[in-house]
Amino acid sequence: MLFFPHSVGGANGLWAMRASLVSLRTDGASDDEQPIRVDKSPGSSNLATDQDIQSPDIWFSDGNIVIVVIETDENARRRHLYKVHKSILSMHSPVWRDMFGLPQSFNSPASGDCYNGVPVVILPDDVKDVDDLLSAIYKPTEFQMKPLRDDWPLTLQQWDSNEAYMTVLMGGTRIDEVRDLYPDPGDVIQLAKQFGLEDILPPAFYHASRTLWPLDSFSSSGRKVIAERMCTASESLTKIDLVTILCGREAVRMEIMRFFRHLKSIGVSNDCQNGGKNSSQMDCKKVLSQWRRRALDMFFTLPPDQDCPLQLYDPLNTLHELHLDIEREGFRNDDGRSSNSFCTECRKSIGQIIRDERELIWTNLSYYFDPDRLA
Repeated sequence: MLFFPHSVGGANGLWAMRASLVSLRTDGASDDEQPIRVDKSPGSSNLATDQDIQSPDIWFSDGNIVIVVIETDENARRRHLYKVHKSILSMHSPVWRDMFGLPQSFNSPASGDCYNGVPVVILPDDVKDVDDLLSAIYKPTEFQMKPLRDDWPLTLQQWDSNEAYMTVLMGGTRIDEVRDLYPDPGDVIQLAKQFGLEDILPPAFYHASRTLWPLDSFSSSGRKVIAERMCTASESLTKIDLVTILCGREAVRMEIMRFFRHLKSIGVSNDCQNGGKNSSQMDCKKVLSQWRRRALDMFFTLPPDQDCPLQLYDPLNTLHELHLDIEREGFRNDDGRSSNSFCTECRKSIGQIIRDERELIWTNLSYYFDPDRLA
């Protein structure tokens, strides 16, 4: 599945932030935002009366201006502090340049409010907007990578939500539109490695592991759309990437084989409600036997219109389909007819086994697709 880049709310915040710079208050603050008064004594600060929060990323020892954003709630007043450089701010904004060029404007500790001897300017804007703006100025590459990190799911629940969204979206999308609009998983892997986005690498590698390159054999397949949305260009992948994908894919398949060996040993729930003398339904033991065959068919039987085992390429999705099958009134046989259903307790028990297996696979993606294991 290819992930659609959502709009980033922070971008609007940046434009609002830039606009708000025009109305900076250089002559004091409102009654509910107490100004920071001059404190000329070395190493001291009037800000100590409130909670001061220095930015861990935007705080430079050689900075010559402190940006202050005041955040107030019913319990406390917090001052978020950013120690930056007037020259860099002036280079990015004519508003800052003009303001710093004014006589006696933030140019010396004696001309305005200070924090530990460094001139201060208070902004009336939201903390996130200021943080985003300064991050975009000082760390443009890292800031631009944030949407990529946000768009890739980091939990199984996020993955499922994204899959459902993309399934609907891809239904009416042509293959040329897919390649033009959606990011190639190989490109995502390269960006993640280049910029240290380690947390998105496991799902990105898994995504690449379920991709296909040749599509000619799917021209008449009922799952053609699935194959199209799972294609990737191998040119963007390094040799280590390809080996990682192949080894990770095999590791996932071995886990699926272990899962099916486990299924042979499970029985019905201890609280099974079927099979009693007064029950008109099929015994859950017989239903379980039928369901095991159904599960094996879903994973390992190649449909007539396919040349590749797409179900086995994407076990997270196939297990999800298997779970939905159980949640229905009765799971479907090969002829499409509903079989006898598990009782409520057995359905819960089998469903939990499938959910646990999906969670196990997701949790171990970082192990399955670990290039360091191949060294």
